Amino acid sequence: MGRVKKLWNLRRQNDKVKLALWMFLLAGWFAVEMIGQVGEYAVLANKPVEYILKAQVSGSLLNTKIKGLHSMEGVIGVSKQREYVLIGEKMTLTVTELSEEYLAQCYGIRLEGAGQQYWLSPEAFQELTDSKSRSPVYMTYERDGKRESGWVDTGGVGEKGSTRQ
Repeated sequence: MGRVKKLWNLRRQNDKVKLALWMFLLAGWFAVEMIGQVGEYAVLANKPVEYILKAQVSGSLLNTKIKGLHSMEGVIGVSKQREYVLIGEKMTLTVTELSEEYLAQCYGIRLEGAGQQYWLSPEAFQELTDSKSRSPVYMTYERDGKRESGWVDTGGVGEKGSTRQ
């Protein structure tokens, strides 16, 4: 304890000691901040990232390139995608079509049933249909430039029972 008391007394007598103590405290603060930033970076670096790539090729060459992407180290899933527009009561929603394998591997979403399906979160479903209930809502949607009708729920939109207009 004698050394700390001696340093404390020197602090009162010498401006260089005051400056050294301030610099030591500042260096400690910077070290703590750096450790926090490195920790945040480590957390972000370990999160999975989703990329959307645009291909300049089509057909069998595209399928070969997709297989090559899928075989790369660290790649969890690869899927082709297309966009569709769902037209709701008060708004429209652009949705992206992904393969069933991709949805299962990356998001844990398993689609059941036949036909085209759209998976919506409960929040997106309520916003799209402006409905507070979880029961299916019959609505119009557009796919490949054609208007179609079907039932929409948090489970998806399917062609079962849908009628083309």
